[in-house]
Amino acid sequence: MNLIRLYDWFEKASRLIFFILSLTFWTHPAFSQLDDTLEKGLLALKQGQYEASLEYLGVAATNQNAEAQYTLGLIFRSGIGVQRDFSTALRWFEAAGNNNHSMAQFISSWMYRTGSGTEENKEKSFEWMLRAAENDFTQARLEVGWMYATGSGVELNPEKSFYWYNIAAEDGDREAQYQLGLIYNAGHGVEKNHQKALQWLTKSATQNYPSAQYVVGLMYSVGRGAPQNFEKALDWYLDAAEQGNTKAQVNLGLMYYTGRGVDKDQVEAHKWLTIAEISDHESAKTNRQLIERQMTDNEIAESLKRVTDWFKEYNKKLS
Repeated sequence: MNLIRLYDWFEKASRLIFFILSLTFWTHPAFSQLDDTLEKGLLALKQGQYEASLEYLGVAATNQNAEAQYTLGLIFRSGIGVQRDFSTALRWFEAAGNNNHSMAQFISSWMYRTGSGTEENKEKSFEWMLRAAENDFTQARLEVGWMYATGSGVELNPEKSFYWYNIAAEDGDREAQYQLGLIYNAGHGVEKNHQKALQWLTKSATQNYPSAQYVVGLMYSVGRGAPQNFEKALDWYLDAAEQGNTKAQVNLGLMYYTGRGVDKDQVEAHKWLTIAEISDHESAKTNRQLIERQMTDNEIAESLKRVTDWFKEYNKKLS
């Protein structure tokens, strides 16, 4: 989808319209080889032959080839060889969606949600997202769960939210697993069950989802869903903290300060609280100042060195 380069829109649009109109007698499947035409269009696009690409894709698209319609949507949305035109892009995405193209249905939903190429319309956004979800598109199932949970474009319904999050979670989506864990913890749309909550949150956490890692650490810390275990809490907090989760960083700092699940280490405690403070966590500064009053200048200097080293490594991961 990293589509680049601009071209004269008026010339391209007029050529495309003229070409599609001239192809009326080709529209019967007996006179066209749509897969071959699509392949030629994609090859021309790859080679930068934008005019030829539009012509080939236009043939396939007018013969209801969903992939060609979807590709035209991408072209007009991203400006590949034409001027960007979100309205035209949406029309092609909807055409592909009506031919059961799940990604086109998903993008159509987002365009209605954000008002791209059309007026913002949360109800239509929900309709397209639901079609994509029913078309086995995992990310759409996650979004439908969120829409039912928040009442975005549809009436608030915790039970249906749980239903769609559960399907997406079973598909292995780590965010859906995280949301399902929170639902079981809170009892929204399903009976509260801390054990199941921890199971789903752990599934998400093992897929390296930092928010889930933090909550799993919190549950082990307080003994919810499993016996209290500070060592396990520390491990999960550390995983989340290394990925920039400020809540985990604060809790990790406090565990090093109090010696829960680990030997007391004021320098390490100060380091994690400073990192969280730099990232604008509200309570980190107060706790950091409290610990700092008990430290020597050398200990503070060592902590700040560790903070600098941590951010260097963290920024490398992000780049």
